Amino acid sequence: MSNVLLSICIPTFNRAGYLDICLNNFCREMKDAGDGIELIVTDNCSTDDTQETVRKYMLLQKNIQYHKNKSNLGADGNMLTCLEKANGEYCWIFGDDDILLEGQLKIILEQLSKKQFDLIYLGNYWFGEDYLLEKPQKSNPASAIVFEDKKAFLKTINIWTTFISAVIFKKQVVQNKDLTPFLGTNLIQLQWVLPSVFTEKKCLYLQGQLIACKGNNTGGYNLFKTFGTNLNHIVNSLIKQGLVQPYATDILNYYIIKDFMPLYCIRYKQKEMGNFNKEESPFIQLRKLYKKYFIYWIVLFPLDILPVFLGKKYYYGMKKLNIF
Repeated sequence: MSNVLLSICIPTFNRAGYLDICLNNFCREMKDAGDGIELIVTDNCSTDDTQETVRKYMLLQKNIQYHKNKSNLGADGNMLTCLEKANGEYCWIFGDDDILLEGQLKIILEQLSKKQFDLIYLGNYWFGEDYLLEKPQKSNPASAIVFEDKKAFLKTINIWTTFISAVIFKKQVVQNKDLTPFLGTNLIQLQWVLPSVFTEKKCLYLQGQLIACKGNNTGGYNLFKTFGTNLNHIVNSLIKQGLVQPYATDILNYYIIKDFMPLYCIRYKQKEMGNFNKEESPFIQLRKLYKKYFIYWIVLFPLDILPVFLGKKYYYGMKKLNIF
């Protein structure tokens, strides 16, 4: 039986430069963590210097493992490989371009050692180029907020339950379960995050800045389909299995409509979607998906019918007035 408390799992593909920074910070923090922690890198058949980068840190830290897939399994498949290799009671799937901040691993391990929570969400901030220079000036130390009310927790975290680097969960939640049905959705992590919210144990939110997250560094998929159609399909399937409460769909959709989709709809109309798939207009699929929600008609529908400059003025004006 494993004595590993936490498995840090880093799926990666052809991002050796980002991975180097990520591993450097983890190694610094792991020096005094003992044998109760392991770090596993699963390489999705990279063709760059990923293997050499990991080997460098394996010489410095004994509890680092490296696994290279025989072929590219896709992002979701590589995450499942992480879970298969993990031996810890808790798992933390961490993006290769995100960064653990100094002194935060000790705080995380202290909370995990209490074994009172099946899910911990970590406070974070986003950066563009330099995570130290762009760290918020009013940087709050980590503070623990315990949620007994699962609905309140879901409202607090909402769409960010999809953010893998900020979630630590108990591996028992996915033990002996087939996680392959949602391969290719780009949200396979919801299969362990949302059921972890709705276990009998309380949820923990560690507020403050524990990790720095690289912004605008994801792409190659249809964002509107992923966070619209795919998310709803997965959540509704989990509800049917009795793993998630029925109100989860409405809570997530409310915050997606209000806070998440508008920014990308504006960027889409401005033709600033970066690497995201721009072939299909999002407004047709979003109307089909959200037309039953009143908030859709006062937030997203105006962005569809108005010229982009008026749509921006309308959205940010309504936000400033706290209309929604």
